Amino acid sequence: MLVPPERPDEVPEILEKIRRGEKVEHYETVRLTKDGRRLDISLTVSPIKDTEGNVVGGSTVARDITGREEAERRLREAETLYHTLVEQIPAITYIQEPLESTNPKAVTYMSPQYETILGYPAESEVIDEEHWLRTLHPEDREWVLAEEIRTDETGEPFEVEYRVIAHDGRTVWLRDQARLVRDQEGSPLYWLGVQYDITEQKRIEEELRQSEQLHRAVV
Repeated sequence: MLVPPERPDEVPEILEKIRRGEKVEHYETVRLTKDGRRLDISLTVSPIKDTEGNVVGGSTVARDITGREEAERRLREAETLYHTLVEQIPAITYIQEPLESTNPKAVTYMSPQYETILGYPAESEVIDEEHWLRTLHPEDREWVLAEEIRTDETGEPFEVEYRVIAHDGRTVWLRDQARLVRDQEGSPLYWLGVQYDITEQKRIEEELRQSEQLHRAVV
């Protein structure tokens, strides 16, 4: 394999380290094959010493990591696409630890819409179970908490509509839908949830209900 022309100083640098008796581990670089293909390579170069400790040569182990590099690139692209998607949709997306984890019920991700919709900062370190309970409307707190406990125990989807108190004191209706994600063995990994602001929908439903009541009263 050949050293690409854009890396002329790479080999002398490695050789200098070997002369000093240093080992070069997991050095990621690029090499060219005879047919011109570029390969991502991980090099480990070790000095070879004689009985008196003098460096007399070096041994090299080269590992082809081209496939890994491509997989990591695709993973980064997928993560970028995912974050772009969840941060653009008009809803709050969150990830929460299951009860079985070492940090049960901790929120490990909260999308920026949390601050846009409710006015609270979206930093996960300040959003815990106590914060969520404090924001719940007093009239909804008991039954919503009971449903959370039930779904935590059964692993069934959490699907409820309830009121929360926004940072500025407004009452906001949320439709909260979460699914428990499991690994291949069936062990819980995390809750993946989405919260939609349905305040306007609830307002229209209430106006319609009052209109129907008025209509019945007139009739």
